Amino acid sequence: MKKAFILFTLLSGVYTYSQDEFQLPYNEESNRVFYQGTIKNDSLTKLELFNKGVAYFNKKNKTLSTQDENVGLIVGEASFSTIGKKSAYGKSYYYNFTCEIRIEFKEGKIRWTFDHYVKKSSPGEPGSKLEYFIDNYAPVISSTKSRDREAKMLDQIEIAIATQVEDLIEELRTVFEFKTDDW
Repeated sequence: MKKAFILFTLLSGVYTYSQDEFQLPYNEESNRVFYQGTIKNDSLTKLELFNKGVAYFNKKNKTLSTQDENVGLIVGEASFSTIGKKSAYGKSYYYNFTCEIRIEFKEGKIRWTFDHYVKKSSPGEPGSKLEYFIDNYAPVISSTKSRDREAKMLDQIEIAIATQVEDLIEELRTVFEFKTDDW
């Protein structure tokens, strides 16, 4: 019994030690990477905010899959690219990720949601879930030092995704927030 307890303690220590430090935000219910927020602009109506949203998607050449003025909903897709490595000494790989952007409109405010992240190898393929990629990012690990290095490589990919999402959120704020030209 004592040996089993010691073995369990050692194995759980190895498992937690190998985890990456940076974590993208997850939705507890769906266990998926998930970003959501609201932007208020009391000076614009639902229709004006909706038109600004459509203009934003058209200007940025983002794919629109749903555009419903009556419901006040736009659903589109954003893409992100990162550079990562399969091993510390191997060549760099370019990872492409997409996510669903859902923007809902009400009088004077919008709610944006970024969900359903997918890693794509080529533009036409369906891809695999980002969560699957993160869970299975396990290059060959031969030592504690290489385990740390691999965790840092995954962190770099996740940080690149988070940075690009934050840039996209900032773009949305500049499009929808109330601005005055008054001094």
